[in-house]
Amino acid sequence: MTLLLTLLARAAFAGNAIRCRLPLGTGAIHAVSFTSVRLGTRALTLACILAVHDRGLPRLDSHWRSALALFG
Repeated sequence: MTLLLTLLARAAFAGNAIRCRLPLGTGAIHAVSFTSVRLGTRALTLACILAVHDRGLPRLDSHWRSALALFG
């Protein structure tokens, strides 16, 4: 079972890498825009996971504001 899950995870990572390189290789999207979209969706996914597991959403204190200022 462990071997099957490992192979499945490796295949998913390989597919993700290919899927991410296609738009960048063809020039369909700029690298900065693509990275921003990926970071934003991952942050939203993490917030959803935390909300589902009753840990609540992280507070946006000064450390988060400083980190978000880098993108402004």
